[in-house]
Amino acid sequence: MTSFAPISSTDSMRRNRIAAQQHEPVILASTGTIVTDLPDSEYPRPLQIGDYSQRSQSQQSAYYYETTTTTYSYRGGFSTSLCDLFQDPRDRSSCCALTCCGTFLQDRNRFILTGEMPPPWWMRILVHVGGFVLSVIVSSILVALFFNNQHSLLAALLPPVLFVMAMLLRGTTMRQQLRKQLQIRMMETTNPQSHNNDNHQSSSFSQQLHLSTRSEHWCCALVSNDRRRTLAHPNNTTTAMSRTQRDQHYFLQEERQRRQQADFCFRIWQLLSCLCCDICCFSWCHWCGMCATGQEDRELRRLLPPQVFWRDYITFQPYGEYYPQIEWLRQQQQQHTTTTTFWNHLGALSQLSQKLLSLLQCSILLLLGIATFHIISSFSIGKVFVVVATLAQAFLILYLVYWRHHRMDVSLDAIIKFFASGFVLAMTAALVVELLLDAIGEVIFSIVMTNEYIQDHPEVLTMDDDYAIAHGQVGPFSNIETFKGMAQKHYITLLVYLFFKAVVVAALVEEMTKYYCFWMVEHPDYIYGSLRHVNPEMGEEGAFCNHPADNNNNHGTTTNTNTNTTTSQQQQQCVVAPPTSPSESATTGMPPFRPRQTPNHTTAGAAITVGMIATAAGFACSENLMYVFSQNSVAGEITVLMVRSALPVHSICAAIQSIGVVRRDVEQDTDYKIGWAIFPAVLLHGMFDFILLSLSMMEYVWSPSSSSSTNNNSQGGDNNSQHSNAGAHDDWLGTNDDEYPAPVEYSETFAEQMLSFSVGAAITMIGVIYYVNESGKQRHRLQALEMTTAEVPSTAGLVFT
Repeated sequence: MTSFAPISSTDSMRRNRIAAQQHEPVILASTGTIVTDLPDSEYPRPLQIGDYSQRSQSQQSAYYYETTTTTYSYRGGFSTSLCDLFQDPRDRSSCCALTCCGTFLQDRNRFILTGEMPPPWWMRILVHVGGFVLSVIVSSILVALFFNNQHSLLAALLPPVLFVMAMLLRGTTMRQQLRKQLQIRMMETTNPQSHNNDNHQSSSFSQQLHLSTRSEHWCCALVSNDRRRTLAHPNNTTTAMSRTQRDQHYFLQEERQRRQQADFCFRIWQLLSCLCCDICCFSWCHWCGMCATGQEDRELRRLLPPQVFWRDYITFQPYGEYYPQIEWLRQQQQQHTTTTTFWNHLGALSQLSQKLLSLLQCSILLLLGIATFHIISSFSIGKVFVVVATLAQAFLILYLVYWRHHRMDVSLDAIIKFFASGFVLAMTAALVVELLLDAIGEVIFSIVMTNEYIQDHPEVLTMDDDYAIAHGQVGPFSNIETFKGMAQKHYITLLVYLFFKAVVVAALVEEMTKYYCFWMVEHPDYIYGSLRHVNPEMGEEGAFCNHPADNNNNHGTTTNTNTNTTTSQQQQQCVVAPPTSPSESATTGMPPFRPRQTPNHTTAGAAITVGMIATAAGFACSENLMYVFSQNSVAGEITVLMVRSALPVHSICAAIQSIGVVRRDVEQDTDYKIGWAIFPAVLLHGMFDFILLSLSMMEYVWSPSSSSSTNNNSQGGDNNSQHSNAGAHDDWLGTNDDEYPAPVEYSETFAEQMLSFSVGAAITMIGVIYYVNESGKQRHRLQALEMTTAEVPSTAGLVFT
């Protein structure tokens, strides 16, 4: 299996750093002299990270390698820390590593590193779901055999638990094996003569390999902080102490540089990593190896050129197989030689987009079959119509925003992938994070309200009925009237909690989720200009290193433009890239793919805006389905759908977000980071949810109570309000047991619904006015940039490197 091409000076510095850690002799890159202690002048210095926007085009293409390659080697020989997610704002592996526990990213890394295709997703679902169902069947059989036996509970739980543990162990083992293979490749790259080393050095590497892969990919584990370094040394020698202090100094300098380029999301991630056991036991709490997956991807991107990653997720289809047809359609439309139709664009779809459309068709047919044959009695043909209408509402937004005006700025293939990312990935991630934050908020709110209740009723402390106190029969949530009284008296506390739910739990989480689900979609439409600058050490032409994913062992010749010499080792391992003709395609084993011609600034900005709106449309469609099917009748579902369609908050917020993203990436305003980019959208979305949620809750709290209305509401009724969150307190009011009052849903009157709709429409209109105003200003700035420069530089937000 062909090893990666070594990177001379960078890896020399890394070898010196590793040797300095182990107190072994090192080789100076400048003179080749073997020394036992490095003087200050020759000690490897950390890279100086400069302003990306002020670099030349060749430097910009190599910027990723400079920012991810440090002179300090972390545990396992990696160039980045295990917890360096979101460190680089241009890095997309952080989002992919956290999505679905890093499954998509892990599959692609395995394919790139070993050429191994993962099993299809239908087989994965069949194995996991079918295996769990089979374990439940075995459990029921064991329960029948051990009925009225003291081991009946163990018999019921043992098969499912064993199956889940077996699946987790299998996944952990596969991820650990991939990490070991990557580290072996890293050692081959750092030390090409490693196969001639003595047994002592091989055993030392094997020991380090075992320590670095021991717990990083466990389902749940505490992994020691690889950033913390001690100044003490077992030998306690002056030389060792000075070297360690010097190493600590440069490491802290790299940490300061990391903080200077950090954005809002990285600071949140650092806060979470410090809270999770880092302060008390100097360890990070890792789940399902997500951080390790991101670290491995960053290392692969450092070792390999960008062209290796020009493949779709899931199908791993190279861009060169389908993107030439997309470019041909774009050229035909621009030259006005023919009129492209919707069917022409469908014919230019990638395999992944075709599979997504087929999945949508199969899902609708499945729902239609369930409704036709009454497999689920409550699911009727009317609900299928509501599902189709919900999808049609999202497609209408895409038609107005994308198809009518920007079909040539972004391909239909990209729109399908953005929509699917928002529909599935963004909604799933938002639900998980919102549930966690909501649970934390409810606990804090319950504690505060209970404390205020005790202050208002000090006699509770002297009660002898411990059962009533322990089971919530005494307290602020014991019954409806008590809760209303507490809410009326302590309405400030209630409003603070509602603000937390609306702004933090809903707005901030959803807007960040939509942004990152747009950001992690890699598509050739967003690769502009020439990307032949593969590695800073290989010159401007770069080299495309052969890897196991390419089913071709032919090799070409790579010339180092800095020294005008051709090395035999590079000649055996690399070929010139990227391919631009069928003959070059045969050399690399990949179809020819040339990056999209650099568009003007306005086109680049429109591509970002349309992509973000498509992601938001998918997210809103998935959320609308959840809101719609929470109703009790088809009429209520249609009413909610109409109201939510009239107030497309998610699409408007995505358009507002795009203004900041375009300003950061196209206008290259380096001071405008992700926090400022999403702040207006979070503010608009948060105020929208907070005002409607507060109106609904206050109307409920100050509404008169009557037994008749309570009985009617408890039997069920339609709540046609779009954001009727008055039932959010139901968890605190008790359960359906006889000892506790049943939860009550408050049904708004028509006047209250109209008030909520009017306020929501007013806030939505404010968002539209803000976007129109800011987009007009940005259009003038982009036009001014077009007049001052001939082409758009390869910005970080537009080039997937």
